[in-house]
Amino acid sequence: AAEEQLEELKAAEALAIKKQAALATLNAIDLSKYSIISQELIVGLINEATTQINGASSIAEVEAILEAALDEIEQVLTLEEEAELQDYRERALDDLKNYFNEEDYREEKFEEIQAIILDVEAALNQATTKSAIDQIVDNAKAEIDLIPTKAEQEAEELTELIEEKIQELTTYVNLDLYSEENQATIEQIIESYTEQLRDASSSEEVNTLLSQAKSEIDAIPKKTSGTGCKFGTNVTSIFAIFASLSLIAYLYFKRR
Repeated sequence: AAEEQLEELKAAEALAIKKQAALATLNAIDLSKYSIISQELIVGLINEATTQINGASSIAEVEAILEAALDEIEQVLTLEEEAELQDYRERALDDLKNYFNEEDYREEKFEEIQAIILDVEAALNQATTKSAIDQIVDNAKAEIDLIPTKAEQEAEELTELIEEKIQELTTYVNLDLYSEENQATIEQIIESYTEQLRDASSSEEVNTLLSQAKSEIDAIPKKTSGTGCKFGTNVTSIFAIFASLSLIAYLYFKRR
C-alpha cells in the first residue's frame, strides 16, 4: 500500500509538473506581435486551455490540450503576417482589375464586371490565407471570361443577321412563277450570294449584298399567264383584239 501511495504521489507530481510546463508555454506567447483584436482572441484561447489543463487527469490529456491550443494560436496572424497578407490582397485585386479593359465591353456588360469586382473586394477582406485569395481571384476571372466583349457580341449579332438575311433571300420569290431556265438562274444567284453573305464582315456589307441579290433576281422575267409568250402579253387578250378587228371589218364591208 505504501508503494502504491508513493507511485500515486509521483504520478501526481509528474502531472503537476506537466501542467505547470504547459501553462508556462502558453503564458510565454509574445502578445506584442499581434494586433489588439488578435491579442484578445489569443488571451481567450489561453484562458480556455488553462482551465482545461488544470482539470486534466493525465499527462496525455495535458499534452493534447496544449497541442490543440497552440495549433489554434498558430492560425492567428501576427502584425507582420497581416501586413504581408494585406499587401497580397491589394496586389491580387490590382491584378484582377488589369485583367480586362473597360473599352472592350458595352456599358451593361461592364456593369456586370463592376458588380463582380465589388463582391471580390468583400471576399478578399475576409480571406485569411494567400491560397484563399488566389482562389477568389481565379473564380472572378472565370466569371469575367463568361461575359461577352463588344467584339464577341457584334460577331454573334452579325451571325444572326446573316442567317436572317439568307432566309429572307431564299424566300424572296416563288420559283413556280419562273421558267425552269430562270429558276436555275435564280437558284445560282441565291447560292452565290449565300456564300458571299456568310463571308460578310459587317452589317453594311450584308445589307448591300442582299440588295444586290434582290436586284439581280428582280431583273429576271416571270412566266406569262398564258402560253409563255416572251413578250409578256396575255394570249387571251390578243385573241379578243383580233376578234374585235374582224367584227369591225365585217361591218365595214357589209355597209359598202
